[in-house]
Amino acid sequence: MLELLILKFVKADPGVIHYRYSHDGEYETLNVFGRGRPPKMDTVKPVVAYKSQLPVTKSKYDDLVKLCRSGVIPQELHGWYENLPTAPGNRWQHL
Repeated sequence: MLELLILKFVKADPGVIHYRYSHDGEYETLNVFGRGRPPKMDTVKPVVAYKSQLPVTKSKYDDLVKLCRSGVIPQELHGWYENLPTAPGNRWQHL
C-alpha cells in the first residue's frame, strides 16, 4: 500500500490537489471539482436559502449570551449574538 508523502496546493489551480508518493517523484493531480475546469468563483451566485434568519432555541440563546458575558466570545461579536432571534423549545422536534 502506497502512502502519500507530499500534498501541494497551487493558488493558480483552484480545486486541484497535487500529490506524490516520494520526494523526487512526479506530481499527480486530483481535480476535486470532477471533470472539466472548476467554475470561476466570481461567476458563482449564492442561492438564498431562507427569507429571514432562523431562530435559535431560548436555551441556545441563553448559553451564547453566557459565553459573551464570561468573555469566551469576543466583545465585538456580542451585539450579533445578543440580537439573534429566538424560538421556544426545540426547533428540530418536528423531525
